[in-house]
Parts: sequence; C-alpha cells; structure tokens
Amino acid sequence: MHKWEILLPGVPITTNLGFLGLCSIVLMRLDDKYVIFDPGHYGNREPLLSALRNRGLNVHDIDYVVLSHLHFDHAINTLLFPKARIIISRSEVDYALSNSNDPYLVTYLIDLVRDRLIVVNDGDELLGARFVLLPGHTGGTMGLLLEDKTLLTGDAIKYMSEAVNRRASFAYYSGELANESITKA
Repeated sequence: MHKWEILLPGVPITTNLGFLGLCSIVLMRLDDKYVIFDPGHYGNREPLLSALRNRGLNVHDIDYVVLSHLHFDHAINTLLFPKARIIISRSEVDYALSNSNDPYLVTYLIDLVRDRLIVVNDGDELLGARFVLLPGHTGGTMGLLLEDKTLLTGDAIKYMSEAVNRRASFAYYSGELANESITKA
C-alpha cells in the first residue's frame, strides 16, 4: 500500500538578487519503506527536519530519496539522508555530466552519493511505483507514478497554469519537450 503526504509545499521566490525556489517535498510510504521525493535545499532544511520529527522520523529512517532532477532547489538536501539509496534517471545523469550551461545543476552530488546511487530508466519500477521520464525542464527530469495514479512531477509541471495550458513557463533543456512532458503527464 502506498501512502504519501506533502511534508513541505513548494514556493517560487524571486528577488532582485535572483531566484530562490523551494520545491514541494513529499514523504511516501511504499510498502514498508520510507521515500522522500525531492528533498529540497538548505533554505528548507530545518523545516524538513522538523516535519520528519513531527512524524516520529529522523534522517536515518529514510530508505530512498528520489530526485526528479539535479537542480539545487530539489537535490541538495539529499546529503541529509546517510542511509538512503538515491534514485535518479539515467537521462538526468547524462544531462548533468554533459551540460555546463545549466547554472542550477549540482553535478557534484553524483560523485558524493555514487555508492548509493540507483540509476533508472523510463518505465522502471521500484516498490510498486513507476518512474516516468518527463524531459524538458532538464534533460532527464522524471516523475514518479504511484499506485493510486498520483504522479509526482517535480518541475516538469511547476504551476497549475502549466498543467491547464499544457505549456511550460520556462525550461533549461527544451521548451518543446517540456510542453510534451506536460501533455504526457
């Protein structure tokens, strides 16, 4: 049985100093394993730890971290979970290692978690959940389809308006693919 909840809701923030987004962080219970989807970054580290404590959990209880993509605002807090296996799409790893033009990538994360890394492809499954490639925002953005038909999309669909209009507001890899991914989702 899959259970999920939003631990922290996402908030897009732009200032005169630049962009500082806070992604939604989702906690799942897939079978008997705890899974975090997109653990966020330093700016929401304390609220994330507090949300886990409020549920009687700590960083050692998390079995898997799924990264929709390797942008800092979705991925940096991966390092909080020392026992978790880290799941990312093969396409995102390839994109990150071959792309120096995307200013938000945290490519060093791949090396830091290499011994715990699980690289997946479109359609692969884990614990009854299926990985869905949704490229465009980045080259390998992926979602996670749960058994109740909930699709976690990360930044493949950032805002409700993108889902309604089936049009991405911006993409670092390909606007055309981003729009196709929204339709796919």
